[in-house]
Amino acid sequence: MTATSKSPKSISPVYVERLLGLRDLLKTADSGKPVAAYIIPSEDPHMSEYCPECYKRREAISGFTGSAGIVVVTSDAALLWTDGRYFVQAEAELSPEWTLMAVVRQGCLVWKIGFLAKNLPEGSKVAIDPELHTVNSTRTLQKKLESSMKELVLLGPETKGVQASSHNLVDQVWGSNRPAPPSAALRVHPIGFAGHGVRAKVASLRHQLISHLRDDANAAPSAAAAAAAAAAPIPHLLVSTLDEVAWLTNLRGSDVECSPVFLSYAIVHGRSGGSETKREGESEEDRKARVKREKEMAWTAEEEAKLYEEGESDDDLTVTLYVDLAKVAGAEVQAHLKREGIQVKSLGSITADLSTLAATSGSKSDVVFVDPARASAALLNTLSNKKKDSTRKRAREEDEETAPAPSPSTATAAAPSPPVSSVVKELTSPIVLAKALKNPAELQGMKEAHLRDAVAMAQFLSFLEKEIKGGRVFNEHEIHVELTARRAGQSGFLEPSFPTIAGADSNGAIIHYRAPVEGCASVSSETMLLLDSGAQFDCGTTDITRTMHFGTPSSHQRSCYTRVLQGHIALDRCIFPPGTIGSILDVLARTHLWRAGLNYLHGTGHGVGAALCVHEGPQSISSRLSPTATPLKKGMVVSNEPGYYETGAFGIRIENLITVVEKDTPFKFQNETYLGFEPLTLVPIQLKMVDPNMLSKDEIEWIDQYHATVYDKVASRLPAEDDVAQEWLRRNTRPLAEQLQA
Repeated sequence: MTATSKSPKSISPVYVERLLGLRDLLKTADSGKPVAAYIIPSEDPHMSEYCPECYKRREAISGFTGSAGIVVVTSDAALLWTDGRYFVQAEAELSPEWTLMAVVRQGCLVWKIGFLAKNLPEGSKVAIDPELHTVNSTRTLQKKLESSMKELVLLGPETKGVQASSHNLVDQVWGSNRPAPPSAALRVHPIGFAGHGVRAKVASLRHQLISHLRDDANAAPSAAAAAAAAAAPIPHLLVSTLDEVAWLTNLRGSDVECSPVFLSYAIVHGRSGGSETKREGESEEDRKARVKREKEMAWTAEEEAKLYEEGESDDDLTVTLYVDLAKVAGAEVQAHLKREGIQVKSLGSITADLSTLAATSGSKSDVVFVDPARASAALLNTLSNKKKDSTRKRAREEDEETAPAPSPSTATAAAPSPPVSSVVKELTSPIVLAKALKNPAELQGMKEAHLRDAVAMAQFLSFLEKEIKGGRVFNEHEIHVELTARRAGQSGFLEPSFPTIAGADSNGAIIHYRAPVEGCASVSSETMLLLDSGAQFDCGTTDITRTMHFGTPSSHQRSCYTRVLQGHIALDRCIFPPGTIGSILDVLARTHLWRAGLNYLHGTGHGVGAALCVHEGPQSISSRLSPTATPLKKGMVVSNEPGYYETGAFGIRIENLITVVEKDTPFKFQNETYLGFEPLTLVPIQLKMVDPNMLSKDEIEWIDQYHATVYDKVASRLPAEDDVAQEWLRRNTRPLAEQLQA
């Protein structure tokens, strides 16, 4: 970790005023007593990577607009931790009052804890809003602080002063300038794109939850404990992350820029007796077959239709959805909710319902599964507190209904301990993996989305090259506008999947650069441009990066570009056994750069949702090792995006989305089918940036084959009358040797 300082520069005085106001609040934050530090993460109560405007608290206090980072404010320091993607951006956006604590190797949480433990006096109190920190991170923070004789204080709703508008300290200094919560209506995600209905998804989840209960009973240390575990046959799953709720309910929204999600929580409900109980008239063989289908979500259309008949006939409640009721008032959404057995309650009701589940656990056999890596400490504390005053609870719920963004309460001012009550069990959300394993309908939708995107990209890039060749000068913001216009011309386009990164020359070295509307760099015949963009279509999500030079690249630029392309090819071509995690493959993308003493400070690949968030887990390809990493599996979608960034000069990144597929190999060691990748992105890679003398025969064959595939699949989708785009596509998909001779 390195700390960097800056020379004085101009900045909006509002950030200085908020910082001073926050420091005043620290003096009395703990029920009138001072706290030494306040931690402000990037996340919202749903642990979102990208948040609605009303939840961008870290940005509101610091002015830093990157998607990742953690802020710590003390009486005499204002600190921002972020990773290598944002070093240059943070330097440009932070005022002199702030210090950038650049994290090079380990995560922000590690360095933040180390700083607090080392630099604060013994007995100091460190405060957080427990709605913005996961159960796991809160426990880690508390343990580390206690080991250095410091105390963690949770400033939840119960700690809010009578005159305060919110328990969150940033909200208090943000005041009336805090944006209102989003209010757009939801839409149904069609079954043709989703692949399975909600009842089918819930049946699979119920099976998995019952299996975990059975495993707990078998592993119980005593007969009494086993009996207690076995006596809890009705499982519930708390779902708190927005993309999981959207996937589960087959609903989409627009509460977050570039992500089709909506502010919500959900509880998946089990059934009495569990999904594995033999049904009336069902043979043991039929029961096993049904359970297998439920577990694998592998119904035929006829079987899924029967599942709906059964569910609707016994009025089966599958899910309770907590959301702004005005968002689900449309007739199509209402019909969808009824068909799928989804009960809807107001967003603030989640607190009362969790409290009720906890309070009645002694008389009913209910178990709530909570993911400690995704649920907030506030949610778990609500479940863990069984003796709440009902009057306070009702009053708090009424407050939440009128607040800018309702959220769960915090039961106590202590970090959540591992659950000791049978009402709460901790489990990695089974939705995470289910969502990552795209079914055939989702994969088909992703392929269709990339074909539409390829047409838009071909139309845009052909237009851009023609205009620049004719002497026109664009600016970076115009690149975004023109590209988005081409995408908007495609059927089913909704919005970009993330803010377009159009980095000209040195701005390309800012990994997550976002060009301002005014005063951004120009793009002309001498520009090297890094263009990272994507789209949300009704059927799928895209993410693509291309780096191009509109003039003559230097030999150094060509060498760096070729090394990045070689890494991209190496990863795309690799074949690997089942059980392989992404960190094992990451070296393939970096080897050619390492040979020249070069590298990049971001992961090589991230998961991508199907008509959902452009970043999703649990899969990834990066150098970060984890003992709990999820192996790459058939049906997953990941990015392949090695790069190189030379600060003050240029940036290079080449990105395709790829899907994990089974590969036909000459042998099958231990009778296993090996895996590999298949590109989803179908856009030419600029070859005048390539040094052909650095390429092997196999690498040249990959380039030529990829471009042949692009032409075969995209040419017929381009309008026949669009001569410019047709000719551009033909010219840029010719074999490498032919392109270099032209």
